[in-house]
Parts: sequence; structure tokens; C-alpha cells
Amino acid sequence: MSSELKIQKKSTTLESTGLPLIDLDHNRLIILLKYIIESLKKEKELKIIPELAKYLEDGLEMHFLHEEEIMKTIQYLGYRHHSNEHLKILNHCRKFFYHINLKSCRQYLLENFLNIYEKLEFHILHEDLKLKSFVEVQATTAERVSNNFYIKFQNKNKMKNLKNICEVICKKK
Repeated sequence: MSSELKIQKKSTTLESTGLPLIDLDHNRLIILLKYIIESLKKEKELKIIPELAKYLEDGLEMHFLHEEEIMKTIQYLGYRHHSNEHLKILNHCRKFFYHINLKSCRQYLLENFLNIYEKLEFHILHEDLKLKSFVEVQATTAERVSNNFYIKFQNKNKMKNLKNICEVICKKK
């Protein structure tokens, strides 16, 4: 996937799972990551980066829970490996995010956020693609679980924050 990918307000940039709400999560996470990276490249003030990193961490956490709920319900054979990959990505992010502050080196931040972008993109395009064929076989169940998860958590602060920050970012474009 090209780093020149255009962020569009109403269309998706990644469609990998066959589940619209999972794809929506993917797109929001990518929008936020790209915004952070572009902000660092354009040398915007660093004070916003820790807050954006927190939105990203919360969004990743909720998204991974969303995917795992679906995988457990449909008895996805790759569940254990997939959830371990989620844990690796989240732990990597948390270790890095914990050290971000106003004195952080811009280049260090940029390299680490680019690394996270690459890890997430790889995960979406490789691990989540494996899930797609399994979801297709159990589409009704997978869709129901996804919708129920989203209804249950859509008003939680973590999901609201990710939605709201992405709407603001898209309006700036």
C-alpha cells in the first residue's frame, strides 16, 4: 500500500475482512496514524502527539477486542496466533507511547510511528486477509457479532474519541 494513499472522508481506504465495521476501524486507525506522521513531517508542535498517541492506543485496543470477539464466536482456527499478533502490536505501541513527551526527538517519533504504521498495515493486509475467507463462510454470525460489539461499545469514550478525532482530521483535509 502506498504511503501516498489519499484519505477520503466517505470511502474506505482498506477493505480486507468483509466486515464493514472492522474495515471502518482499520480506516480510522490508518487515518489517525497518517495524520500523526504528517504532523511530525510538517514539524507541527509536539504537544499534540502524546494525546494523539493515546487515541491511537485506545483505538487499537478496542479494535483488537472487536476482531477477537468475532474470531472467538466463529471459532476462527487462527485465533490464538492472531490475538498474539494483536498483543505484540499493542505492547510495542505502549512501550513507545509511554516515553513520548515534549522533549522527544522528532525524528525518533517519526521513525517509530512509521514503524507502527508498517506493522499495522502488514497485519491488516496479511493477518486480517486470512480471516476474510473464514468470515465469508459464517457471514451472518460474524456480522451479527460485529454489530453487537459496535452497538455495545460505540458510546464508550475510546470509540467516541477515535471517531471524533478522525472526523476532525478528515475535515482538515
